[in-house]
Amino acid sequence: MVVLAKPDDNWVEQEMKYLSLGEKRLEERVVKIIQDFSQNPTGSIPEFCGDWATTKATYEFCKNPVGARDQIVTAQKKATLNRMQGQPLVLILQDTTSFDFTDHPATEGLGPLENENCRGFFAHSSLAVTPDGVPLGLLAQQTWVRDDNEVGSRHHRHQRPIEAKESYKWLQGLDDSTAHLPPETQALVVSDRESDIFDYFVYPRASQVELLVRARHDRSLADESHPLFLAVSNSPVRGKIQVEVGRRPDQPARIAECQVQFKRVKLRPPKNRPAHWPKLEPIVLWAI
Repeated sequence: MVVLAKPDDNWVEQEMKYLSLGEKRLEERVVKIIQDFSQNPTGSIPEFCGDWATTKATYEFCKNPVGARDQIVTAQKKATLNRMQGQPLVLILQDTTSFDFTDHPATEGLGPLENENCRGFFAHSSLAVTPDGVPLGLLAQQTWVRDDNEVGSRHHRHQRPIEAKESYKWLQGLDDSTAHLPPETQALVVSDRESDIFDYFVYPRASQVELLVRARHDRSLADESHPLFLAVSNSPVRGKIQVEVGRRPDQPARIAECQVQFKRVKLRPPKNRPAHWPKLEPIVLWAI
């Protein structure tokens, strides 16, 4: 169990005590920005700063090179790793957020989002939480802007190695978030259907790290004729669990009883990899 104390006035100093920007003034500015923003997280920069001098100083800080952002994330990771000390199991949640600045046409350095008519950037974050859902903090974050010249090139994705694809974010996030884990802590990295990537399953990781990926592809199996989904649905029911289902326009809130099935399977690697790429072998995992 984790008990979080009520935040005091110096919680930001504690969170940023590992921050190293090479200049004390800049480090103090970061602490002040976080303190101000935490008091009004939905406000604009002028709104959460409160006066013109503070607003101007914040805008000036935001012009700093990306190195400052990286150092802030690094400081946050160190603080998070400290909170993970003594935890037998931690969930690491990976996901991507798109930041849409389409309504700010004068903003420079943006690229297309999921809808190519929208402009913004992406951030892929890895958040550590306890099994009870208590957030422990950020462990990793990547940001990027899509290239306008690559819009419409999705059909060429099978011809590019994983390192050259946007989907490499899952592998990079796994690397960044699980480096320097406390030795006594087991980590379960959780991600959605977009991370159902064979390269992600076989990517090297420490023995204390496991993956939980929501399946997207009905993959072929190396040891039986049925594909993945059918093979699991044909396996014995191992238990039942009750799940709260929220209210919908056509249905009241209810308790649903779900059957749980799982099976040890051996996945075949994708067939459409170019011959000059490293060969992938089948991998054994558990499907639930």
